Order: sequence, then C-alpha cells, then structure tokens
Amino acid sequence: MHSSELRRVSFPAGTRIGLFRVEGFAAPDVDDFVQECEVALGAHEEGRVARLTSEDVVTKEFRTFVRKAGYYDMDAVSEFLDRVADALRQHEQRVP
Repeated sequence: MHSSELRRVSFPAGTRIGLFRVEGFAAPDVDDFVQECEVALGAHEEGRVARLTSEDVVTKEFRTFVRKAGYYDMDAVSEFLDRVADALRQHEQRVP
C-alpha cells in the first residue's frame, strides 16, 4: 500500500437504524485519522520513522454518534485500516 492510495479512499455510508440513528463511525473522525495514516506511510516511504505506528491503527477507536455528521460503514473502515496497519507493520520491520 502506498500513501497516495489513502488520498483516494472512500467508504460506504453507515446503516440507518430507525428514524434518528445510524450505525457507523463518525466520518470526520475517520477522515482525520486516514490523513494521519497517509502522513505515516509517507514518512516511511521517505526513509523516516513515523510517529503513528501499526499498533496505533489497530487500537484506534472512533465515535459512533455525532450530530449532523456523516457516518461510514464500520466494517469497511475496519477492513481498510487492517490493510493500513499491515503496511505500516511491514515498514516498521525494515527499520533498523
């Protein structure tokens, strides 16, 4: 996975449950974290050590309720972040 792939990522919307409830991760939180992941992968690609680690990605938690915010499908986000964590882990193993 290359850092440029993270600029183009999009996720399906969360699932509406009832009139006022959506099951999903808050889109603003996910978007901000994906940008952090992009920076981390970019750092590794340039031969630098990233502040964000694969463990940070694995343990990241997102809000699931934010008024007037979009929501992303939780499974899609989790699957994507698993791939990001794997990519970071590969870079981390190369660092002396």
